[in-house]
Amino acid sequence: MLGRPFVMKLVALAAASGAISVPPNFCLAAEGSNKKSREKPVPAGEQLRRAVRNLSKQKDYEATYSYEGGVSADADHKISAQQRSSKYVGRIHGNRIMHVPEHKTFRTSKKGVAQVEGAWKSLGSDAIEVGARAEAARMHHAFSFPLEILSQAARYSKTAKPVEGVKAAAESGQHVVRIEVPPEESTKLYTSLPFSLRYSVQVTEGGTHSFVNASYEISIDAGTELPRRIELTVLSATMTKDGKSQAEIKDGKIVGGRHFVYRFKYSLSKFGELGNLEIPPEATAALR
Repeated sequence: MLGRPFVMKLVALAAASGAISVPPNFCLAAEGSNKKSREKPVPAGEQLRRAVRNLSKQKDYEATYSYEGGVSADADHKISAQQRSSKYVGRIHGNRIMHVPEHKTFRTSKKGVAQVEGAWKSLGSDAIEVGARAEAARMHHAFSFPLEILSQAARYSKTAKPVEGVKAAAESGQHVVRIEVPPEESTKLYTSLPFSLRYSVQVTEGGTHSFVNASYEISIDAGTELPRRIELTVLSATMTKDGKSQAEIKDGKIVGGRHFVYRFKYSLSKFGELGNLEIPPEATAALR
């Protein structure tokens, strides 16, 4: 077999003699193509860590949050009986302040204030608030800052694996990474879910959630290495009084049977496009 250097030399001699026509950038293109072919793909765990670093540097961006919870009996965990859903759009500045215009709310990861009946009110527990303030409180406790969710996922980056065959992501130039949360950490994650979300689903069954699976699926832009979609799925199974589960569990995974699904989705966009954030003095004082 002829080596590449020898072939390139023959091409150059033929071009010099006028026997063939070669584009001026032929050699450069060939060299660049060969170099690119030798590049190793970035491991899924490293893609995730880069996404965390890049998101942490963003001045501002918009996040659309959606949640659905209910009962499933399918292997793909499709919800057949939806018992709770919600959707919010937040404008995030410096990964520290979120503005949710629809609910006239400004919030940090720990505090939130909403304008109710012309006055700025601090948001307390979503279990005790009422009226318009209750909806703002539910949003405050459920809508996590994307960087926090992404950082949580990065804690388990060793389990990160690429997801192949996601057509929509591939067409938009994105890589999809899946992270499986260890069993004991999955249980902690479940118990940390907002009370109103867990209660609204659990109360219909009357059982004790004793087995939990959790996973993240993250779409990362191949060019900017920024996360564009973050999805957290938590599955839980109840046990009967005699210790039998209504769910089908195999190799430590809920693969079917009756189980509960809690699915949180974040879509990120408009990086660096939001402009300056103006917070009313009264709201600023209430956030301190």
